[in-house]
Amino acid sequence: MPFGGALAAQEPLVHVDFALRSSTVESGVPVIVTVTVRNDSDTDPSQLLPVGRYEVDWIARPRAGAEVAQWRPSGDVASELTRIPPHAVRKFTIVASGAAAIQVPGEYEITPRYHSLDISENLPFTVVPSSAATLTQRAQEFHDAALIGGEDGVTAAEALASMAFAVPVSQLCDVMERNPMAPNFIAPRLEAIGGAEAIHCLTRVMSEQPVQGIYIQSALQRMGKTEKDPALRGEIEHTLGKYCIEPIAGGTTCSQAGR
Repeated sequence: MPFGGALAAQEPLVHVDFALRSSTVESGVPVIVTVTVRNDSDTDPSQLLPVGRYEVDWIARPRAGAEVAQWRPSGDVASELTRIPPHAVRKFTIVASGAAAIQVPGEYEITPRYHSLDISENLPFTVVPSSAATLTQRAQEFHDAALIGGEDGVTAAEALASMAFAVPVSQLCDVMERNPMAPNFIAPRLEAIGGAEAIHCLTRVMSEQPVQGIYIQSALQRMGKTEKDPALRGEIEHTLGKYCIEPIAGGTTCSQAGR
């Protein structure tokens, strides 16, 4: 769909197109949208168009029905600081993670919107019944794709983490250990699952890959505040303390835990 500001009547400068990776998804599986932004001008648009996943919000609803899921950028979320040169194309993917919660099979539509340009499109999709076997297979596919790295690997990691299915902790942890971009999505899912296996994974990855700690530390801090097992609580405090991160209110201090 075109956009050209004051020059739109003469010649569209920017096109934004949306497409579904698949128009049929099993219940419990997220919808994935591909966004293509093309600069057809000979010069940069007047505002030097930014491009990135956080430029897109979305709403999912049954056909002609009320919305069942949505996502809006909020807080300090910003677009990627990349620009589209003249006659260049940029593509990225959006994982509509909330759409994985749709459990009723039927006909739906998702409306992604490139909000800085107010360009949107209604994309129909069908939710079909799923089974444990189907979801297990889909989780394995996302797991395998998440290990390749790059944009596709990030998309697969986010899709795996957003499935409305009991994805094994071992599968989630394997992705987080092998894809350096995955903790951003996997850590919150492990926090939601909780338990010893999830805590062991988070503390291990944070110890082995400190650069990823920014995605993990908040999850561990929250888990530490509610964890009843003294041994697991101590494991969290020790891991956070190694990096002088204040662990748990009323718990061991940073300097003590780091010894």
